[in-house]
Parts: sequence; structure tokens; C-alpha cells
Amino acid sequence: VDSNSRNEIIGDLGEVFSNWAAQTKRTPRGRLLVVFVDDLDRCSTEVIVGVCEAIRLYLAVPGVVFVIGCAQEVLTRAAQRSGMDSEAATSLGFLEKIIQISYHKPAPDEQQISGLFENYVTSARAQRLFSEQGRQIVVQGTGRNPRRLKRLLNSIILQYRLDPDWEILGPENLSAVNLLSHFYPQFYRELTRPGSVDVISKF
Repeated sequence: VDSNSRNEIIGDLGEVFSNWAAQTKRTPRGRLLVVFVDDLDRCSTEVIVGVCEAIRLYLAVPGVVFVIGCAQEVLTRAAQRSGMDSEAATSLGFLEKIIQISYHKPAPDEQQISGLFENYVTSARAQRLFSEQGRQIVVQGTGRNPRRLKRLLNSIILQYRLDPDWEILGPENLSAVNLLSHFYPQFYRELTRPGSVDVISKF
């Protein structure tokens, strides 16, 4: 829309949110509407810039807060690669106007990721599938990444319950096979390709 219409819409929304935020005294400044935007860094450049532009329109509206969970360097690259005519949109200043407070979440330590592992396998009633060595294989193999850990555990537990042969081969071997297939897919394909060369000997 043109700038006049946009400003009119922002003004109307500002009035609506001001009235909404003032309806309670639970906090000194009234209510807040918190909008969580997760995994923005997994979107295309066009979507990232479009969402950032939309957020920027509402930054001055009282009672609205945006929380973005993403890798900030991905947003920076998207802004620089957007190809938009506006210099403001393709500069680092564009992001500085949107992201006003940054918090870099530290990676989980060994104790935290082990606790998460225990929580996952307990919820799935799969504690017996993992010896201490098997737990270390999975935790270290996923690089202490919670998303990878959950994905790998889901694959291991599902395969173990669907294929009775893994009862014979053992869950540790299943863990190792899943690590290979998830994180070293090309090597795994070479190992499992019918009639392929002996990859281990070649290695």
C-alpha cells in the first residue's frame, strides 16, 4: 500500500492496541501481546525480508512485543541478498531497527543434554534400549544439538520396535547406523548399496 494508507492503518492499530493494553493493571503499563516468530532463519530470503518488514510496521505500536528465534547471521545475509530497491532494507541498519535486544542462547552443556536425553527416553519408555555406551554414542554423535537428538532418538526407537532383527543386532549398532544415515548420508549410501565396493577396506 502507499505510505499514507500505511500510516493511517498503523495509527488505527495503535489506537486499538493502546485501548486493549490499558484494560488491565496487571503490569505497570497494562497488558502486552507477545508474538513469537520461530525458525525464521529456515525461510527463503523473500519470506525473511517480508516478515521483517511486517514486524517493522508494528514496532511503534504500544502493547505489542515480537520475540524472534533464529540465527541472526541468516537474517543479515537475507537483508543483504534481498535485492530490494530500498537501501534501508538491504543494509545492516534495517535489522538494527527491528532487533532491538539480542540474547544469544548458549549451547547446552553435557549435563543438560544428558538430562534431555533421559527425559526423551523415559517419555518413550525406551530406557532399556540404551546402555551407557549407547547413550554416549547418541549424545556425542548429535553434537549436543537438541533437535538432532530428538530426531535421532525417534528414528532409533521406531526402527527398533518395527524391525525384530535389531533385537539380535542390538540397540548400540542401531544407534551407530542411524548416526551414519542421518549425518553422513553419502558414506551410508556407499555402505548399503548392493554390489558396491568394500567401502571399509577402501577407507
